[in-house]
Amino acid sequence: MDVDSVYSLDLSKQNLISVPREVFKFRNLRKLRLAKNQLTSIPNEIGKLDSLELLDVSYNELTQLPASIGKLSRLQLLEAGRNAITAIPKEFAQLQSLRKLRIERNQLAGIPEPFLELANLEELAILSNQIRSLPAGITNWKKLEELNISQNELTEVPDHLCQLTMLQYLDFDHNKIKKLSLEIGKLKNLQWLFLGTNQLDSLPPAVFELVALQRLDLSHNHLKTLPNDIDKLVDLRVLYVNNNQLTGLPAGVFGWKAIERINLRGNYLPDGTKERLKQVYPKVNITM
Repeated sequence: MDVDSVYSLDLSKQNLISVPREVFKFRNLRKLRLAKNQLTSIPNEIGKLDSLELLDVSYNELTQLPASIGKLSRLQLLEAGRNAITAIPKEFAQLQSLRKLRIERNQLAGIPEPFLELANLEELAILSNQIRSLPAGITNWKKLEELNISQNELTEVPDHLCQLTMLQYLDFDHNKIKKLSLEIGKLKNLQWLFLGTNQLDSLPPAVFELVALQRLDLSHNHLKTLPNDIDKLVDLRVLYVNNNQLTGLPAGVFGWKAIERINLRGNYLPDGTKERLKQVYPKVNITM
């Protein structure tokens, strides 16, 4: 085998407990998959594979990544989810080609500082860690389009997040959020917003400035009312507001043109609400 002509190598599901040394002979590798093994570490030799564009080490038993990972200057996608990673080396900040980072279901106690230097990041999945706050440095993610930070320990959506105006997808499900930034309306490109299973008891008017929003999940909160301005979400297709404390619906709920699905189950709405909605939206999937 001509090692210089091998560009992709898949060693997933091989019951590996260490990375075979032979792997590092393939100096022109662009894609390396090591997922679903039993790896506890990645050797420093990984830095020799400086042509890598994709590295998948998900579903292993890693507690850290080697400092030499910073030498992978062409890396665009890193899959490192479902490990036990607690810290990130400072050299990680050198990965300036990185576009997509998936590091969900690890043991990160916060957003690692090297992540804040990733100015070209477009997608970040960091759900199911132990993150309690979002530092001001996230404003460096000016190209970020997708952020999944669900299943963490956040208590608020801070103002500085609202500077990430390229965001299209934002998932805050299953946190402890009690308030949203009053500036959230700046996210004019946002299409999907997930805030289910939090501790919200009200919504700031700025939410209804998200004119591109197509899907809104407010389920499992403590909302007692919905503002009438909700009809400003003219492109809304899906609304989940089930399992709140609603006792009525504002007139704005009856004014959408694009709506396809509404879930109102688990509230205290009066009898006949579903029938009223069905009269206005005969083809809409309505759950109560």
